[in-house]
Amino acid sequence: MKKDTDCTFSRRSFLRIAGVGSTILPSALRGVFAQSPAFKTQRVVIIVFGGGVRTLDAFGFNYDTQRQDRTPNARSLMELGLKEGAMFPATRAAGGSHYGASLAIFTGVPEGMTERSMQRTLNPTVFEYVRKQKNLDANHVWLVASSPGQSLNFGHSVHPDYGARYGANVLSPEGLLNPALAQAAQRHGVQPDDAAADAVHRLRSALNAAPPEGFASDASTTRQMERRLMQMLNDAKPFTGVNAADARTMAVATDILKTVKPLVLGVHLDNADIAHTSYRNYLQVISDNDRAIQQMMNTIKADPQLKDSTTVFILPEFGRDAGSPNKFGGLDHISPSLHLGYVTLVVWGPDVKKGIYNKEISAADVCPTACYLLGVKAEHAKGRVLTEVLAQ
Repeated sequence: MKKDTDCTFSRRSFLRIAGVGSTILPSALRGVFAQSPAFKTQRVVIIVFGGGVRTLDAFGFNYDTQRQDRTPNARSLMELGLKEGAMFPATRAAGGSHYGASLAIFTGVPEGMTERSMQRTLNPTVFEYVRKQKNLDANHVWLVASSPGQSLNFGHSVHPDYGARYGANVLSPEGLLNPALAQAAQRHGVQPDDAAADAVHRLRSALNAAPPEGFASDASTTRQMERRLMQMLNDAKPFTGVNAADARTMAVATDILKTVKPLVLGVHLDNADIAHTSYRNYLQVISDNDRAIQQMMNTIKADPQLKDSTTVFILPEFGRDAGSPNKFGGLDHISPSLHLGYVTLVVWGPDVKKGIYNKEISAADVCPTACYLLGVKAEHAKGRVLTEVLAQ
């Protein structure tokens, strides 16, 4: 997707289905290094829809026709953006691969990493900026990812001035909260057996899923989270269906937000990649994840410490092809189009000015904006601070 692509959106058509209006808002002031004013925001949540999600499928808005052509599958997110927060429907993806495009959201730098790359980026992440500049321990920054693969590398860079010593606590709950493991957990501490021991082993493996140099938590924090996950195994219903991994990830991330209240919480979901083989299941993932995110939002709004101090950014890494389904009846991400190169960013929080912002921005703008809200500088980021959406 070329940077100079014309991408003008119709606010009226986008709002038609929601039945709400919006006034034109001021254009952005640039400057990653600008001095942050006093914001109400004390913590930031960044939720990334990995796997590729089109605005057409999530919100029903068609970039080609400039109209609301379909019923949205992410209805709660659409309502959140239109009625309570802000939406940026012209958000340009900042990478051409799942890995690079997602990574750019956390680093603020367009990344060229591919799906085959397991190396870490040289560009510091939002987790490192906040930890180093605020002199915080690891318990204040967390990353929860659906897959224990490349996405665990989002926790920190290999930048010589930042790196692992300022990285996030990294957790991949893959395999947790399933029926067999829940039953084993219920027996743990009462009738120890092989199944219960296996449950504990899986919990510890999940908590140490990142490479040793990337796991920033101390033993006390690890054991505390182990106890929390064990309780969730006892209390939570099993997660099944096409978004099972994402649902577990959202449940664990919501629990961390509620109990630990970190300054930065990153969440990476990837079940939407099922679109390659099933368009129908892909739409189901969008709908199910929409509900899971709504549950997190309900938790934030119900918590006195979170509701007026938390800003949430939600966006896909990139979209999907605009054309016909592939031979499997699914959708790929190989043909350049507005549907692939642009996504919709939803922002909600105490410092967010409501509205639809039609000016083109970059997914790489999320990192410097999150840092700006928290009073730190994303000094190596190439994105800009989205000052137009911030009430100052």
